[in-house]
Amino acid sequence: MPGVEPTGPRRRCLAHRVPRPKERLIRFVIGPGGRLVPDLRGRLPGRGLWLSADRELLLASRTRRSLARAGVRDVDLESLRAELEELLR
Repeated sequence: MPGVEPTGPRRRCLAHRVPRPKERLIRFVIGPGGRLVPDLRGRLPGRGLWLSADRELLLASRTRRSLARAGVRDVDLESLRAELEELLR
């Protein structure tokens, strides 16, 4: 049915702060050297940070603040967005 959210696992988007289905989010983990790494398969070790799969959100200032609140520093959101677009092709 249109407008009905899928059931199943839900995670909280770090920027929006609302639970959403996992299929509509991208998981990130903090990798070596504090680098934020997209985890498209959801199998990398470490605590996951979830963001809505939205291009504009990845550049939003609230995303930078949300990441800082989660302990992630010095993230180049533009290069992260470009990396994600390359991975999703």
